[in-house]
Amino acid sequence: MPFFYVALVSFLLGVIFVLAARRIALGIGFVDRPAERKFHAEPKPLGGGVAIFLAISLTVVLGLMAVIFRASFLPGSGGFIFTHFGGIATRLTQLGIIFAGGALMAIVGLIDDIRGLKARWKLLFQIVAALLLVIFGIRITLFIGSPFTGGLLTVIWVVGITNAFNLLDNMDGVSAGVGLIVIGIFSVVAFETGQLFVASLLLALGGAILAFLVFNFPPAKIFMGDCGSLFLGYMIASLTVVFTFYQEPHPVSTILIPVIILALPIYDTASVIVIRLAEKRSPFDADKRHFSHRLVDLGVSVRQAVLIIYLMTFALGLLAVLLYRVGTIGAALILIHTFAIILLIVVLERAASPS
Repeated sequence: MPFFYVALVSFLLGVIFVLAARRIALGIGFVDRPAERKFHAEPKPLGGGVAIFLAISLTVVLGLMAVIFRASFLPGSGGFIFTHFGGIATRLTQLGIIFAGGALMAIVGLIDDIRGLKARWKLLFQIVAALLLVIFGIRITLFIGSPFTGGLLTVIWVVGITNAFNLLDNMDGVSAGVGLIVIGIFSVVAFETGQLFVASLLLALGGAILAFLVFNFPPAKIFMGDCGSLFLGYMIASLTVVFTFYQEPHPVSTILIPVIILALPIYDTASVIVIRLAEKRSPFDADKRHFSHRLVDLGVSVRQAVLIIYLMTFALGLLAVLLYRVGTIGAALILIHTFAIILLIVVLERAASPS
């Protein structure tokens, strides 16, 4: 029951903040204007990222207040919070560090939305946010004895996933929708493995993203901007670092769960970077070479392209959850399934490429 309250409060706050952000953005002219690489034909209000950040932040603050006062006024919550109070208290430092990095990403993204930032500065701040996790002991540790190696992998992972969702924000509803799907699947994994701290944060983030997606699904009424996409990517990346995916007696293959769930954003980012480097351009140059753009080139509508991406993300992530319940052969079949979907994406992209 307490988890239902987390998602519900975050969603309701998200709706309120998104509506307010849209109205304010239109009033002050804070809009994303049409350009050659963009699909919208008229200016669209920005500020959705600010609304997402405020919604999840206020949800967490209210949640902490409920913990402090034992939330006896919430039906079905008092006993749960009383039982887990000690465990919640031990994670407050982690919570603060994660949100400090998230706030940094949101601020950097908002500055970029307002006045523009060079790619190297955005990358620098992403590295700083990732290092903040490492400095306070939040890093990849599985089978890694060296703190330096674990820290380096953490920075690469966090920066990579943060940029993946930033680059994925290239069409109405894509980044938010994919984010919501992977958040939902990670939540299932969190509940299945008893990681309630991570599950709570995922639900808070998911509620805010769902509220935004109501207004962002094509045709979008508001954009999240870099403020939202950088924050979303960073939060997903940092929560997967906090996650413990491998637990005995489960098979070692469970360490692949985050890679499989996030396979589509990872592939899309890697493919466009390779294309840009091959064309001797900056990997941060904007273009229409993403998978979403290729689908539209094949003749489907924007809404159909977005739905195809949702279904592929869901298909990739769904079987990842089963890694906890299968043996070596089952894990191999799941990996083959993952590669088959990625190969399907490659075929579709090549079909859309000019001959």
